[in-house]
Amino acid sequence: MADPTATITRNYVLDRQRLERIIKSSEALTVGGLLAHNFSLGHSEFADDANELAGIGVVVGQANGNNALLTGDGTATYKSVSRGGIILDNVSVTGVSAVTDAGKFIYATDGQTMTLTRPATGLPIGILTNWRATTYCDVYLFDFIDSVLLSLMRPPREIKSFGTFPTNAFQGTAAATIWTETAQDHYKFISLHALPVAHDNAAVAGAQSINLAIDTVDVTGGVLSLAYTSCDVYTDMGTAIDATAITALNEVHMGDVVILEMAASGTGFTADVAAAFHLYAIVEYLPGA
Repeated sequence: MADPTATITRNYVLDRQRLERIIKSSEALTVGGLLAHNFSLGHSEFADDANELAGIGVVVGQANGNNALLTGDGTATYKSVSRGGIILDNVSVTGVSAVTDAGKFIYATDGQTMTLTRPATGLPIGILTNWRATTYCDVYLFDFIDSVLLSLMRPPREIKSFGTFPTNAFQGTAAATIWTETAQDHYKFISLHALPVAHDNAAVAGAQSINLAIDTVDVTGGVLSLAYTSCDVYTDMGTAIDATAITALNEVHMGDVVILEMAASGTGFTADVAAAFHLYAIVEYLPGA
């Protein structure tokens, strides 16, 4: 192979924000609807909280100009034209309530409904750029390139492991710090959990409450109850223990000290047994520091 020595004539698409896609079979699109690219099919369909989909903006028309033909027929005859990389002005988004929502991800649950609440599956379709009033705001919609790059980044939520703790760590009845670290990211705690990873039938006592604190301030909710009955037989292994819901004071900034602590006045676990719990949390990463 060699570098070219003569002019190469190329055609360019000047607007990367506009894309043509074959419409998914039987999908009846409408102009203005929120649109997604289906990675499995390579076709377009309405945005949704589903796997294989990535937002590409809104439907602006049919490729041949006849907007009465926006229903996929299983062939390449009908194609949608979408436009992403744009800001929708003054639209309603479920869950939006204040100026502090600016910068948060927006998700779609169908071709017209946007929400701040992260669904169980699906990528965000945009970012809230400006709050107006009540649920109304401006939303930047990702184009195809934005969505592809976003899908390759660290997911906004992941499991944060605190490590494995033998029940010997929970023998006392006084309040105690069992883990501390200085945060290197900006995130919020979503939930707290424990997983029995070692059992011992010699465990005959133990009931302790574990909670999170950020710079010595307790997270609201998120109380994890550990008991010897969760680690005294082999059938306990692999059964997660969930804390109560975390509801407030759960945002961590870079440099904050995160503490996992045992509350006072519990019942000490049986000494010198092999039982152990793996403690972990679900966290959601946030922009900024």
